[in-house]
Amino acid sequence: MQAPADVEYLVREYLKPLAGVPVSSKTTNDKNFLVAFSLGGPEATLVSGRPRLVFDCYGEREALAIKLAQRVWGLVKGLDGLFLDGVQFYEVEANLPVNLPHPDKPTLFRYQFNAAIHVHHAVIA
Repeated sequence: MQAPADVEYLVREYLKPLAGVPVSSKTTNDKNFLVAFSLGGPEATLVSGRPRLVFDCYGEREALAIKLAQRVWGLVKGLDGLFLDGVQFYEVEANLPVNLPHPDKPTLFRYQFNAAIHVHHAVIA
């Protein structure tokens, strides 16, 4: 049987050793960090989906936030064609990063982008 893959988890785990900052699904007390979470998304075919993930790139200085966003954007685009933990990644459509201050984190800078990621469903028991 097949079911939607947990793309949010797979992408966060992929980014953890590569992003150079802590990676989580929620904001942290760090000064530089990445938050990655899913907004859901449609099925693409009978055996694949196209979830949309949001990437919030925080930095204590604006230059750090945009550099993190650029790095993560490139890593996310690099998912195209990868096979991670039994899940095939296909096309990645990422929007460009935008400066989007967070009202609850006024001392930090945040650049945000999102990406629709076409992935094959996971095989489950």
